[in-house]
Amino acid sequence: MSEDDLIGRYQSFLSDDVAKESEYFASLAKEQHPHTLFITCSDSRVIPERILRADAGEIFHVRNIANIIPEVSRVDQGYGLATMAAIEFAVVVLEVEHIILCGHSNCGGCRNALFPTAKLESMPALRNWLAQLMPLSIQVKMDLEGQSPEVQARALEKLNIVEQYRQLLKLPLIQKKMAADKLQTHAWYYQVHSGEVASYNIETQEFENLPKV
Repeated sequence: MSEDDLIGRYQSFLSDDVAKESEYFASLAKEQHPHTLFITCSDSRVIPERILRADAGEIFHVRNIANIIPEVSRVDQGYGLATMAAIEFAVVVLEVEHIILCGHSNCGGCRNALFPTAKLESMPALRNWLAQLMPLSIQVKMDLEGQSPEVQARALEKLNIVEQYRQLLKLPLIQKKMAADKLQTHAWYYQVHSGEVASYNIETQEFENLPKV
């Protein structure tokens, strides 16, 4: 894609979106009131606004490779500081009503944690970040020894969602809001090939497909 292509898309945005909804965009300049914090992977195929049919101003985003919530004890070491700061802002300042932690199929981060490639050696920041998934990767390889790489990758994607959701629920500010009945949390698995979502049921410890209709 050329720079002209990018500019053309921007021009279409101005003429097709902003010009037709000028009052709405003007209202966004005053303040934001997102109802949902959407924590997900940096993967370009996961588009929260399309999944939830949302407009600008409705969703507050937090993205990182493999949708990791750093352990509280490691934040002081610099792990996931930007992620934690965004969560604090969304919960304390914006007072979002929902938090969706959303992992996805075909996750490159999870796959590289399981099966590191030669390129990973030239990316020290990414290698260090994915090291947080090492215990989960080892568990998957032990539990699914002999299974195909695809089966192992899908398993790690889901196991990672469960673990990061647990980390989210450990945060004191999350616990406080939930105890006051001011926040709902959700753990989702988005399937890139179909657009379908499965939600983790903490009671049954299973992923259950959301209703399509």
